[in-house]
Amino acid sequence: MKIKPRTMNQTNRSGRGADRISSDRKRERAAVAAKRGVVLDYPREGEVISSTEYAFRVGAPEGAAGVEVSINNGPWHGCRKASGFWWYDWSQYRSGGYKAVARIRPQSGKDTATESRNFLVVLED
Repeated sequence: MKIKPRTMNQTNRSGRGADRISSDRKRERAAVAAKRGVVLDYPREGEVISSTEYAFRVGAPEGAAGVEVSINNGPWHGCRKASGFWWYDWSQYRSGGYKAVARIRPQSGKDTATESRNFLVVLED
């Protein structure tokens, strides 16, 4: 049985695309970003990924010098900025459980990171 992942282009129950963030969600995300400085939008907690390529989406305050993502406590990978977000293009991974953390690239020794996010990869052989 193939598990279909939740994608940013799916339509949610309200009929709006999941890539459109409601004004309440924008305020919530802005509050978290103001407190922490960085928000890992995708993957969502518990999300199932079944594609061979995936893009992490990270929100960070304007003026952030850079954003990085770490998977399973591995090395930090730089993200690219586009469309008001930071993106990490991930590929060549295997099925299994993963944990991701995003952070604003350290400036003057201050590390601002998200809490870890658990997600699952299920690929067909």
